[in-house]
Amino acid sequence: MKRLFWAIPMSILIATSAAQADAGHKKHKMATSQEQIMVAHPWVRATPPRAKNGAAYLKVTNHGKTVEKIISASTPVANKAEIHTHLNEAGVMKMRHVPSLDIPAGGSMTFAPGGHHVMLIGLKKTLKVGDKVAITLVFEKAGKITFHADITKSGAKMGRAKVIIHSVTPDGVGGPLGTIILSNSTEGLIATPHLNGLSAGKHAFHVHMNGDCSPGIKDGIAVAALAAGGHYGHMAKHGHGHTKKHEEPHKMAGDMPDLTVGADGRSMIAVVKPGLTMAEIRGRALMIHSGPTMAHGKHAGGDHRIACGVIPK
Repeated sequence: MKRLFWAIPMSILIATSAAQADAGHKKHKMATSQEQIMVAHPWVRATPPRAKNGAAYLKVTNHGKTVEKIISASTPVANKAEIHTHLNEAGVMKMRHVPSLDIPAGGSMTFAPGGHHVMLIGLKKTLKVGDKVAITLVFEKAGKITFHADITKSGAKMGRAKVIIHSVTPDGVGGPLGTIILSNSTEGLIATPHLNGLSAGKHAFHVHMNGDCSPGIKDGIAVAALAAGGHYGHMAKHGHGHTKKHEEPHKMAGDMPDLTVGADGRSMIAVVKPGLTMAEIRGRALMIHSGPTMAHGKHAGGDHRIACGVIPK
């Protein structure tokens, strides 16, 4: 009887310990997943009285080793919240609901005006400057992450411009491929493309000195968009009107991260250039090249100029 008496408690103890260890393991995994996701610089546009909808913007970074997915959103200030984006359909910009959004492993996604954003649908109150909005994003692995976004005036954090991008060849400027929305942010200059008709893959993307996409002659050969000049460097902020040489070769202030084009020929993913502002680049040109900045581990410069647009002054 004594053996039976002790056997029962020991079995219960072992089972309980295993359950607790398993629960602790799951809890640890959840905490680790959440720590791998970082939300930065969230803000919401202030709205006029009786406005039905609003929009929130932010940057989500995935420090994990696998793709993370945003699957839903919510907020107490609206009846519902959804992830939306803008698409260029036959030259017309249309807003579309995105059921889910992948955040690449070791990468980030910037939610910016004219691109991805959290749509706040059916506002329950006016969003006033100085207040904050609680927003929850639900991730496939990390679960719910709640943050608070500052409410600012529409455009208060932004210099903003829409740049019409045209195809370019040695023969001249061709038809429009779409637009790129430029806007200031606390992280730097955000460029949100809405482009069609490009080849799939990475494309070098720069700000060039001159607001002119015309071809020119170099060494007796016609070159697409040569009138745009070279890459924009550090200029007015140094007070001399001269390009400042960068510490790293091939990296000037106007060298943006490469644009990504999908298999459908569309480029819709925003990129950010830290330290660059709209005030510096108004009246200059945006240039897209035929290939990536880096190829086979070496600087390739993007090869030929294939698309160009002039930034409004």
